[in-house]
Amino acid sequence: MLKIRLARVGKKNQPQFRFVVTNHISPVKTNFIEVLGSYHPKAKNKIQSVKVERIKYWLGRGAHLSERAIAVLRPYLVGRSKLVLKEIKALEQKKERRKAIAAKKKQEEKTKAEETKPAKQEIKETKSAEQKEHSLKSAKKEEIKKPA
Repeated sequence: MLKIRLARVGKKNQPQFRFVVTNHISPVKTNFIEVLGSYHPKAKNKIQSVKVERIKYWLGRGAHLSERAIAVLRPYLVGRSKLVLKEIKALEQKKERRKAIAAKKKQEEKTKAEETKPAKQEIKETKSAEQKEHSLKSAKKEEIKKPA
């Protein structure tokens, strides 16, 4: 599966990225098929160059955009291609599913915590009851030991 993603080429503390077409299993910095543009996040003009026609070509060939590439290239691609709109929709659905799963996990953890809470309280109550009984027994023993 082909992927259009960002490959970092900048120096330390000077990030610069290239938009590249690559196989999804290849390393990020190497083995790319074609360079489609460049992105400099710290510059005023963040996107230096973009080959929109080539991006459309690769999308037509079955390439998928990465999440970050969609976020950066959105102003250049929206309204230009149905394939890009399809990718953006798929990404938004994926984000919604992730949020739903995270909310579900959080709810399960919350209910699990509530279930364990009463058990902990019962343990505390039994310990306090045992302590009271013990103190009463010790008080009775002291009374028995002390002849008046």
